[in-house]
Amino acid sequence: MDKSVNAVQRMFSRRSFLRCAAALPWMFGAAQARAYTHTRAHIVILGGGTAGLAISAQLSRLLSGARITLVEPADVHHYQPGWPLILCGLSSVSETQTPNQRHIALGVRWLQTWAQAIDPLKNRVYTADQRVLEYDFLIVALGCETDFEAIEGMHPELLGHEGVFSIYGGARSARKGYHLLQQAHEIPDASILFTAPDTPIKCLGGPIKAALISDFMLRRQRVREHMALHYFSGSACLLPQPQFARLAEHFLQERAIEVHPAFVLKGIDPGYRLAYFAAPDGTTKRLSYDLLHIVPPMHAPGVLTHSGLAWKNGPYAAGGWLKVDPHTLQHPDYFNIFGIGDVVGTPYGKTVSTLRYHLSTVTENLLALLHGQEPRPLFNGYTSCPLYTEIGRAVRMAFDYSRESAPDPFISPANMDTRIAWWQQVHLFRLIYLNLLKGRMA
Repeated sequence: MDKSVNAVQRMFSRRSFLRCAAALPWMFGAAQARAYTHTRAHIVILGGGTAGLAISAQLSRLLSGARITLVEPADVHHYQPGWPLILCGLSSVSETQTPNQRHIALGVRWLQTWAQAIDPLKNRVYTADQRVLEYDFLIVALGCETDFEAIEGMHPELLGHEGVFSIYGGARSARKGYHLLQQAHEIPDASILFTAPDTPIKCLGGPIKAALISDFMLRRQRVREHMALHYFSGSACLLPQPQFARLAEHFLQERAIEVHPAFVLKGIDPGYRLAYFAAPDGTTKRLSYDLLHIVPPMHAPGVLTHSGLAWKNGPYAAGGWLKVDPHTLQHPDYFNIFGIGDVVGTPYGKTVSTLRYHLSTVTENLLALLHGQEPRPLFNGYTSCPLYTEIGRAVRMAFDYSRESAPDPFISPANMDTRIAWWQQVHLFRLIYLNLLKGRMA
Protein backbone atom coordinates (compact mmCIF):
# COMPACT_ATOMS: atom_id res chain seq x y z
CA MET A 1 0.00 0.00 0.00
CA ASP A 2 1.46 3.38 -1.04
CA LYS A 3 1.79 5.70 1.98
CA SER A 4 3.27 8.68 0.17
CA VAL A 5 1.75 12.07 0.78
CA ASN A 6 1.99 15.09 -1.49
CA ALA A 7 3.35 18.48 -0.47
CA VAL A 8 -0.04 19.97 0.33
CA GLN A 9 -0.83 17.35 2.95
CA ARG A 10 2.60 17.73 4.56
CA MET A 11 1.77 21.37 5.21
CA PHE A 12 -1.51 20.64 6.93
CA SER A 13 -2.44 17.80 9.27
CA ARG A 14 -5.58 15.77 8.65
CA ARG A 15 -7.08 17.19 11.83
CA SER A 16 -6.46 20.76 10.68
CA PHE A 17 -7.93 20.01 7.28
CA LEU A 18 -11.15 18.57 8.67
CA ARG A 19 -11.50 21.38 11.19
CA CYS A 20 -11.06 24.03 8.51
CA ALA A 21 -13.37 22.28 6.07
CA ALA A 22 -16.15 22.12 8.63
CA ALA A 23 -15.77 25.80 9.45
CA LEU A 24 -16.08 27.11 5.90
CA PRO A 25 -19.37 28.72 4.84
CA TRP A 26 -20.62 25.78 2.81
CA MET A 27 -24.12 27.28 2.59
CA PHE A 28 -22.85 29.95 0.23
CA GLY A 29 -21.02 27.59 -2.08
CA ALA A 30 -17.52 28.49 -0.92
CA ALA A 31 -14.77 26.13 -2.03
CA GLN A 32 -13.54 23.68 0.59
CA ALA A 33 -9.94 23.29 1.60
CA ARG A 34 -8.46 20.08 0.19
CA ALA A 35 -5.55 17.86 1.06
CA TYR A 36 -4.96 14.71 -0.95
CA THR A 37 -3.53 11.42 0.23
CA HIS A 38 -2.12 9.24 -2.53
CA THR A 39 -2.85 5.53 -2.20
CA ARG A 40 -3.49 2.53 -4.40
CA ALA A 41 -5.89 1.02 -1.90
CA HIS A 42 -9.18 -0.49 -2.99
CA ILE A 43 -11.98 0.71 -0.71
CA VAL A 44 -15.30 -1.10 -0.92
CA ILE A 45 -18.37 0.60 0.54
CA LEU A 46 -21.42 -1.56 1.17
CA GLY A 47 -24.65 0.43 1.01
CA GLY A 48 -25.49 3.53 -0.98
CA GLY A 49 -27.94 5.24 1.31
CA THR A 50 -27.11 8.55 2.98
CA ALA A 51 -24.09 7.13 4.83
CA GLY A 52 -22.64 5.30 1.86
CA LEU A 53 -23.05 8.23 -0.51
CA ALA A 54 -21.54 10.66 2.00
CA ILE A 55 -18.43 8.62 2.80
CA SER A 56 -17.81 7.70 -0.85
CA ALA A 57 -18.02 11.37 -1.85
CA GLN A 58 -15.77 12.42 1.02
CA LEU A 59 -13.10 9.85 0.22
CA SER A 60 -13.21 10.63 -3.49
CA ARG A 61 -12.29 14.21 -2.54
CA LEU A 62 -9.44 13.28 -0.24
CA LEU A 63 -7.80 10.29 -1.89
CA SER A 64 -5.72 10.30 -5.04
CA GLY A 65 -5.15 7.04 -6.84
CA ALA A 66 -7.57 5.01 -4.73
CA ARG A 67 -10.22 2.72 -6.19
CA ILE A 68 -13.56 3.33 -4.52
CA THR A 69 -16.37 0.86 -5.19
CA LEU A 70 -19.91 1.51 -3.97
CA VAL A 71 -22.25 -1.50 -3.79
CA GLU A 72 -25.91 -0.43 -3.85
CA PRO A 73 -28.80 -2.03 -5.78
CA ALA A 74 -31.37 0.80 -5.57
CA ASP A 75 -32.08 3.23 -8.41
CA VAL A 76 -33.75 5.80 -6.13
CA HIS A 77 -32.45 7.74 -3.16
CA HIS A 78 -35.02 8.49 -0.44
CA TYR A 79 -34.90 11.64 1.67
CA GLN A 80 -36.27 9.99 4.79
CA PRO A 81 -36.42 13.14 6.95
CA GLY A 82 -39.10 14.29 4.51
CA TRP A 83 -41.50 11.45 5.31
CA PRO A 84 -43.00 13.12 8.42
CA LEU A 85 -43.60 16.23 6.30
CA ILE A 86 -45.60 14.10 3.88
CA LEU A 87 -47.74 13.00 6.84
CA CYS A 88 -48.27 16.72 7.55
CA GLY A 89 -49.38 17.29 3.96
CA LEU A 90 -46.46 19.68 3.40
CA SER A 91 -44.41 17.58 1.01
CA SER A 92 -45.08 15.27 -1.91
CA VAL A 93 -43.73 11.79 -2.53
CA SER A 94 -41.69 13.00 -5.50
CA GLU A 95 -39.96 15.68 -3.40
CA THR A 96 -38.36 12.96 -1.27
CA GLN A 97 -37.12 10.82 -4.17
CA THR A 98 -34.19 11.44 -6.52
CA PRO A 99 -32.22 9.20 -8.91
CA ASN A 100 -29.27 7.62 -7.13
CA GLN A 101 -27.05 8.33 -10.11
CA ARG A 102 -27.35 12.04 -9.35
CA HIS A 103 -25.56 11.55 -6.01
CA ILE A 104 -22.72 9.23 -7.03
CA ALA A 105 -19.44 11.16 -6.77
CA LEU A 106 -17.03 11.38 -9.69
CA GLY A 107 -14.42 8.65 -9.57
CA VAL A 108 -16.65 6.27 -7.57
CA ARG A 109 -17.47 2.96 -9.27
CA TRP A 110 -21.12 2.08 -8.64
CA LEU A 111 -22.07 -1.58 -8.73
CA GLN A 112 -25.86 -1.87 -8.84
CA THR A 113 -26.11 -5.10 -6.87
CA TRP A 114 -26.02 -6.18 -3.24
CA ALA A 115 -23.60 -8.05 -1.02
CA GLN A 116 -24.51 -11.69 -0.47
CA ALA A 117 -21.54 -12.59 1.71
CA ILE A 118 -18.48 -11.04 3.34
CA ASP A 119 -15.27 -12.93 4.13
CA PRO A 120 -13.25 -10.66 6.42
CA LEU A 121 -10.41 -13.20 6.69
CA LYS A 122 -9.81 -13.10 2.94
CA ASN A 123 -10.82 -9.43 2.54
CA ARG A 124 -13.52 -10.32 0.04
CA VAL A 125 -17.12 -9.38 -0.70
CA TYR A 126 -19.31 -11.68 -2.78
CA THR A 127 -22.15 -9.97 -4.63
CA ALA A 128 -25.50 -11.19 -5.91
CA ASP A 129 -24.34 -10.90 -9.53
CA GLN A 130 -21.47 -13.34 -8.90
CA ARG A 131 -18.70 -10.77 -8.52
CA VAL A 132 -15.84 -11.20 -6.06
CA LEU A 133 -14.54 -7.89 -4.71
CA GLU A 134 -11.16 -7.96 -2.99
CA TYR A 135 -10.66 -4.95 -0.76
CA ASP A 136 -7.96 -3.26 1.26
CA PHE A 137 -10.56 -1.44 3.36
CA LEU A 138 -14.24 -2.18 3.83
CA ILE A 139 -16.77 0.42 4.99
CA VAL A 140 -20.11 -1.03 6.04
CA ALA A 141 -22.94 1.44 5.46
CA LEU A 142 -25.84 -0.98 5.01
CA GLY A 143 -28.32 0.92 7.17
CA CYS A 144 -31.06 -0.93 9.01
CA GLU A 145 -34.11 -2.87 7.92
CA THR A 146 -37.68 -2.31 9.06
CA ASP A 147 -39.36 -5.60 9.91
CA PHE A 148 -43.12 -5.08 9.74
CA GLU A 149 -43.64 -8.82 9.35
CA ALA A 150 -42.15 -9.44 12.81
CA ILE A 151 -45.57 -8.24 14.03
CA GLU A 152 -48.03 -11.10 13.62
CA GLY A 153 -50.74 -10.31 11.09
CA MET A 154 -48.83 -7.31 9.71
CA HIS A 155 -47.38 -6.86 6.23
CA PRO A 156 -46.05 -3.71 4.51
CA GLU A 157 -48.80 -3.96 1.88
CA LEU A 158 -51.33 -3.38 4.65
CA LEU A 159 -50.09 0.18 5.20
CA GLY A 160 -52.80 2.65 4.23
CA HIS A 161 -55.52 0.04 4.64
CA GLU A 162 -57.67 -1.11 7.57
CA GLY A 163 -56.64 2.02 9.48
CA VAL A 164 -52.94 1.07 9.61
CA PHE A 165 -50.25 3.62 8.67
CA SER A 166 -46.61 4.45 9.35
CA ILE A 167 -44.09 7.15 8.50
CA TYR A 168 -41.47 4.38 8.63
CA GLY A 169 -43.02 2.55 5.68
CA GLY A 170 -41.76 5.00 3.07
CA ALA A 171 -43.01 8.10 1.29
CA ARG A 172 -46.15 6.52 -0.15
CA SER A 173 -47.04 5.03 3.23
CA ALA A 174 -46.72 8.47 4.83
CA ARG A 175 -49.00 9.89 2.13
CA LYS A 176 -51.60 7.23 2.83
CA GLY A 177 -51.37 8.13 6.52
CA TYR A 178 -52.12 11.75 5.64
CA HIS A 179 -55.29 10.68 3.82
CA LEU A 180 -56.37 8.47 6.73
CA LEU A 181 -56.06 11.42 9.12
CA GLN A 182 -58.02 13.63 6.72
CA GLN A 183 -60.83 11.08 6.76
CA ALA A 184 -60.84 10.72 10.56
CA HIS A 185 -63.84 13.05 10.87
CA GLU A 186 -65.92 10.09 9.67
CA ILE A 187 -65.10 8.34 12.98
CA PRO A 188 -66.18 10.86 15.65
CA ASP A 189 -65.22 8.66 18.65
CA ALA A 190 -62.09 7.16 17.16
CA SER A 191 -59.49 5.25 19.14
CA ILE A 192 -56.05 5.95 17.68
CA LEU A 193 -52.98 4.01 18.81
CA PHE A 194 -49.31 4.88 18.28
CA THR A 195 -46.56 2.34 18.89
CA ALA A 196 -42.79 2.19 19.27
CA PRO A 197 -40.83 -1.11 19.37
CA ASP A 198 -38.34 -2.34 21.94
CA THR A 199 -35.48 -2.40 19.41
CA PRO A 200 -33.12 0.38 18.29
CA ILE A 201 -34.81 2.49 15.59
CA LYS A 202 -34.03 5.24 13.14
CA CYS A 203 -34.76 8.66 14.66
CA LEU A 204 -35.62 8.07 18.31
CA GLY A 205 -38.19 10.86 18.31
CA GLY A 206 -39.98 9.66 15.17
CA PRO A 207 -42.77 7.69 16.89
CA ILE A 208 -43.54 10.58 19.26
CA LYS A 209 -43.39 13.00 16.35
CA ALA A 210 -46.05 10.98 14.51
CA ALA A 211 -48.37 11.08 17.52
CA LEU A 212 -48.03 14.84 18.05
CA ILE A 213 -48.43 15.66 14.35
CA SER A 214 -51.54 13.48 14.12
CA ASP A 215 -53.03 15.13 17.21
CA PHE A 216 -52.43 18.59 15.74
CA MET A 217 -54.00 17.68 12.43
CA LEU A 218 -57.09 16.29 14.14
CA ARG A 219 -57.41 19.41 16.29
CA ARG A 220 -57.10 21.57 13.21
CA GLN A 221 -60.04 19.67 11.72
CA ARG A 222 -61.94 20.18 15.01
CA VAL A 223 -62.62 16.49 15.41
CA ARG A 224 -60.16 15.67 18.21
CA GLU A 225 -62.39 16.37 21.22
CA HIS A 226 -64.07 12.97 21.54
CA MET A 227 -61.19 10.87 20.24
CA ALA A 228 -58.89 8.77 22.43
CA LEU A 229 -55.19 8.80 21.54
CA HIS A 230 -52.73 6.37 23.15
CA TYR A 231 -48.95 6.10 22.86
CA PHE A 232 -47.36 2.69 23.55
CA SER A 233 -43.62 2.87 24.15
CA GLY A 234 -41.72 -0.37 23.71
CA SER A 235 -39.26 0.65 26.44
CA ALA A 236 -39.79 1.92 29.95
CA CYS A 237 -38.48 5.38 28.99
CA LEU A 238 -39.70 7.46 26.08
CA LEU A 239 -36.13 8.56 25.27
CA PRO A 240 -32.73 7.57 26.71
CA GLN A 241 -31.89 11.11 27.81
CA PRO A 242 -33.85 11.99 30.99
CA GLN A 243 -34.37 15.69 30.26
CA PHE A 244 -35.78 15.06 26.80
CA ALA A 245 -37.80 12.06 27.99
CA ARG A 246 -39.56 14.37 30.47
CA LEU A 247 -40.04 17.00 27.77
CA ALA A 248 -41.59 14.47 25.37
CA GLU A 249 -43.88 13.16 28.10
CA HIS A 250 -44.93 16.72 28.85
CA PHE A 251 -45.98 17.35 25.25
CA LEU A 252 -47.89 14.06 25.08
CA GLN A 253 -49.71 14.70 28.35
CA GLU A 254 -50.45 18.28 27.35
CA ARG A 255 -52.23 16.94 24.24
CA ALA A 256 -54.15 14.33 26.29
CA ILE A 257 -52.27 11.45 24.64
CA GLU A 258 -52.13 8.68 27.23
CA VAL A 259 -48.67 7.11 27.59
CA HIS A 260 -48.20 3.37 28.20
CA PRO A 261 -44.53 2.51 28.96
CA ALA A 262 -43.03 -0.91 28.14
CA PHE A 263 -45.95 -2.08 25.96
CA VAL A 264 -44.69 -3.92 22.86
CA LEU A 265 -46.93 -4.50 19.83
CA LYS A 266 -46.82 -8.23 19.04
CA GLY A 267 -49.67 -8.72 16.61
CA ILE A 268 -52.73 -7.26 14.92
CA ASP A 269 -56.00 -8.54 13.50
CA PRO A 270 -56.67 -5.95 10.78
CA GLY A 271 -60.07 -7.38 9.86
CA TYR A 272 -61.40 -6.77 13.37
CA ARG A 273 -59.03 -3.85 14.02
CA LEU A 274 -57.49 -5.38 17.11
CA ALA A 275 -53.94 -4.87 18.41
CA TYR A 276 -52.16 -7.25 20.80
CA PHE A 277 -49.51 -5.91 23.18
CA ALA A 278 -47.05 -7.61 25.51
CA ALA A 279 -47.61 -5.74 28.78
CA PRO A 280 -44.98 -5.12 31.49
CA ASP A 281 -46.65 -7.66 33.79
CA GLY A 282 -46.13 -10.42 31.23
CA THR A 283 -49.72 -10.58 30.05
CA THR A 284 -51.12 -9.88 26.60
CA LYS A 285 -53.44 -6.90 26.23
CA ARG A 286 -55.97 -6.79 23.40
CA LEU A 287 -57.12 -3.33 22.33
CA SER A 288 -59.40 -2.21 19.54
CA TYR A 289 -58.43 0.66 17.25
CA ASP A 290 -59.77 2.77 14.45
CA LEU A 291 -56.36 4.05 13.37
CA LEU A 292 -53.03 2.44 14.21
CA HIS A 293 -49.59 3.99 13.58
CA ILE A 294 -46.93 1.28 13.65
CA VAL A 295 -43.19 1.74 14.11
CA PRO A 296 -41.84 -1.74 13.35
CA PRO A 297 -38.91 -3.54 14.97
CA MET A 298 -35.62 -2.84 13.20
CA HIS A 299 -32.44 -4.82 12.72
CA ALA A 300 -29.27 -4.89 10.63
CA PRO A 301 -29.16 -6.74 7.29
CA GLY A 302 -28.65 -10.49 7.67
CA VAL A 303 -25.42 -10.53 5.66
CA LEU A 304 -23.62 -9.17 8.73
CA THR A 305 -24.69 -12.02 10.99
CA HIS A 306 -23.54 -14.66 8.51
CA SER A 307 -20.21 -12.88 7.96
CA GLY A 308 -19.29 -12.85 11.64
CA LEU A 309 -19.04 -9.05 11.70
CA ALA A 310 -22.03 -8.50 13.98
CA TRP A 311 -22.04 -8.39 17.77
CA LYS A 312 -22.30 -11.92 19.18
CA ASN A 313 -23.26 -10.87 22.70
CA GLY A 314 -24.44 -7.79 24.53
CA PRO A 315 -27.35 -5.46 23.85
CA TYR A 316 -26.77 -5.23 20.07
CA ALA A 317 -26.45 -8.94 19.33
CA ALA A 318 -30.18 -9.57 18.93
CA GLY A 319 -30.46 -7.07 16.08
CA GLY A 320 -27.32 -8.30 14.31
CA TRP A 321 -25.80 -4.79 14.50
CA LEU A 322 -22.27 -4.25 13.22
CA LYS A 323 -19.59 -4.65 15.88
CA VAL A 324 -17.56 -1.46 16.15
CA ASP A 325 -15.56 0.42 18.73
CA PRO A 326 -18.10 3.08 19.83
CA HIS A 327 -15.52 5.88 19.62
CA THR A 328 -13.39 4.99 16.58
CA LEU A 329 -16.13 3.15 14.57
CA GLN A 330 -13.45 0.58 13.65
CA HIS A 331 -14.27 -3.13 13.90
CA PRO A 332 -12.44 -4.49 16.98
CA ASP A 333 -11.48 -7.73 15.24
CA TYR A 334 -10.61 -6.47 11.74
CA PHE A 335 -8.50 -3.32 11.58
CA ASN A 336 -9.46 -2.55 7.96
CA ILE A 337 -13.24 -2.54 8.50
CA PHE A 338 -15.25 0.50 9.61
CA GLY A 339 -18.94 1.07 10.15
CA ILE A 340 -20.93 4.21 9.45
CA GLY A 341 -24.58 5.20 9.74
CA ASP A 342 -27.55 3.26 11.07
CA VAL A 343 -25.93 -0.18 10.83
CA VAL A 344 -23.48 0.28 13.70
CA GLY A 345 -24.12 -1.30 17.09
CA THR A 346 -23.71 1.66 19.41
CA PRO A 347 -25.99 2.93 22.21
CA TYR A 348 -27.96 5.26 19.95
CA GLY A 349 -27.47 7.67 17.10
CA LYS A 350 -29.37 6.39 14.07
CA THR A 351 -29.95 9.90 12.75
CA VAL A 352 -28.57 12.08 9.95
CA SER A 353 -27.17 14.45 12.59
CA THR A 354 -25.12 11.57 13.99
CA LEU A 355 -23.91 10.71 10.49
CA ARG A 356 -22.21 14.09 10.21
CA TYR A 357 -19.93 13.07 13.08
CA HIS A 358 -19.58 9.48 11.85
CA LEU A 359 -18.32 10.89 8.57
CA SER A 360 -15.47 12.86 10.07
CA THR A 361 -14.53 10.01 12.44
CA VAL A 362 -14.35 7.31 9.76
CA THR A 363 -12.60 9.63 7.30
CA GLU A 364 -9.89 10.72 9.70
CA ASN A 365 -9.30 7.25 11.10
CA LEU A 366 -9.07 5.70 7.64
CA LEU A 367 -6.54 8.36 6.70
CA ALA A 368 -4.65 7.56 9.89
CA LEU A 369 -4.33 3.92 8.84
CA LEU A 370 -3.11 4.95 5.41
CA HIS A 371 -0.35 6.93 7.17
CA GLY A 372 0.59 4.06 9.47
CA GLN A 373 -1.02 5.63 12.51
CA GLU A 374 -3.56 4.34 15.01
CA PRO A 375 -7.24 5.40 14.84
CA ARG A 376 -8.32 7.81 17.54
CA PRO A 377 -11.51 7.90 19.66
CA LEU A 378 -13.11 10.87 17.92
CA PHE A 379 -16.82 10.04 18.18
CA ASN A 380 -18.63 10.84 21.43
CA GLY A 381 -22.02 9.40 20.53
CA TYR A 382 -23.61 12.69 19.45
CA THR A 383 -27.16 12.40 18.22
CA SER A 384 -29.84 14.96 17.53
CA CYS A 385 -33.48 14.49 16.69
CA PRO A 386 -36.07 17.20 16.03
CA LEU A 387 -39.43 16.67 17.67
CA TYR A 388 -42.30 18.25 15.74
CA THR A 389 -44.87 19.29 18.30
CA GLU A 390 -47.23 20.73 15.69
CA ILE A 391 -47.07 21.98 12.13
CA GLY A 392 -44.86 25.07 12.44
CA ARG A 393 -43.20 24.33 15.80
CA ALA A 394 -40.44 21.95 16.86
CA VAL A 395 -37.87 21.33 19.57
CA ARG A 396 -34.36 20.03 18.89
CA MET A 397 -33.00 17.34 21.18
CA ALA A 398 -29.25 16.65 21.20
CA PHE A 399 -27.20 14.44 23.51
CA ASP A 400 -24.24 12.02 23.49
CA TYR A 401 -22.99 8.87 25.18
CA SER A 402 -22.96 10.63 28.54
CA ARG A 403 -26.74 11.12 28.16
CA GLU A 404 -26.19 14.78 28.94
CA SER A 405 -27.71 17.49 26.78
CA ALA A 406 -25.14 18.29 24.07
CA PRO A 407 -24.54 21.63 22.36
CA ASP A 408 -26.54 21.81 19.16
CA PRO A 409 -25.12 23.56 16.07
CA PHE A 410 -28.48 25.29 15.58
CA ILE A 411 -29.39 28.35 17.62
CA SER A 412 -32.60 27.15 19.23
CA PRO A 413 -33.51 26.33 22.86
CA ALA A 414 -33.59 22.68 23.93
CA ASN A 415 -36.37 23.05 26.50
CA MET A 416 -39.25 24.37 24.42
CA ASP A 417 -40.74 24.18 20.95
CA THR A 418 -40.17 27.15 18.66
CA ARG A 419 -40.90 28.27 15.12
CA ILE A 420 -37.20 28.79 14.43
CA ALA A 421 -36.47 25.13 15.25
CA TRP A 422 -39.18 24.11 12.77
CA TRP A 423 -37.71 26.36 10.08
CA GLN A 424 -34.23 25.02 10.73
CA GLN A 425 -35.34 21.42 10.38
CA VAL A 426 -37.70 21.82 7.43
CA HIS A 427 -35.66 24.25 5.33
CA LEU A 428 -32.05 24.63 6.52
CA PHE A 429 -31.60 20.94 7.28
CA ARG A 430 -32.42 20.02 3.69
CA LEU A 431 -29.44 22.10 2.52
CA ILE A 432 -27.19 20.41 5.08
CA TYR A 433 -28.40 17.02 3.91
CA LEU A 434 -27.73 17.71 0.25
CA ASN A 435 -24.21 18.89 1.08
CA LEU A 436 -23.69 15.81 3.24
CA LEU A 437 -24.45 13.59 0.24
CA LYS A 438 -21.63 15.38 -1.57
CA GLY A 439 -19.19 14.75 1.26
CA ARG A 440 -19.07 18.45 2.16
CA MET A 441 -19.89 18.17 5.85
CA ALA A 442 -16.99 16.83 7.89
